[in-house]
Amino acid sequence: MQDNEHKITVSKTARYFTLGSPSPKIKHVWFVLHGYGQLAAQFINNFEIINNDENYIIAPEALNKFYANRLSQKVGATWMTKENREDEIKDYINFLDSVYEKEIAQFDKHKIKINVLGFSQAAATATRWLVNGKSKTHNFLIWAGDIPPDTDPEKLKHVFTSMNIHFIVGNEDEFINEARLDEEVKKIQKLKIDFTVHRFEGGHEIHEDTLVKIYESFQK
Repeated sequence: MQDNEHKITVSKTARYFTLGSPSPKIKHVWFVLHGYGQLAAQFINNFEIINNDENYIIAPEALNKFYANRLSQKVGATWMTKENREDEIKDYINFLDSVYEKEIAQFDKHKIKINVLGFSQAAATATRWLVNGKSKTHNFLIWAGDIPPDTDPEKLKHVFTSMNIHFIVGNEDEFINEARLDEEVKKIQKLKIDFTVHRFEGGHEIHEDTLVKIYESFQK
């Protein structure tokens, strides 16, 4: 007998975490997206170093959770897998749009800059969101990750032209070697848009000093 696949749309409770308090002093709103197997509550701690009166930091959590380590029962989350990927992509774009609309409504859009950071797996997640979602972003930080190859080049160019693009990777990153970084750089070069590459001494991680330097460059 043939199996028949059926789909149904349901409501789902999702969560996200924040650092800072919305106020007229805020100049930068950050959306920071965690990598594979991480949770937002832990990931957002990487941004304590820029937690000040001018920054409001939002860390959405991927909708799919699993036991990253069965022995310790450590829980992680993933933005998507290859199974039912198109629906999972639509789901996380809708989720991120909902968080964006709820949070940005607290601010005067003309007085803030919006920064999106995608770490590791979430670099692709953030790219798809920026291309297909509702967000308006000033600075996009692709941190230790890559641009998904299935992204439409024309859409990508249209969106990326309106923002500052930053590639950040450690010189000891076990997932992004020099060849892979070069491949990502060439993708952007083909679009003929400006971008900046940042390197640091370290591995697959959010490097505090580099984060601070990039943030300080946004103030100029």
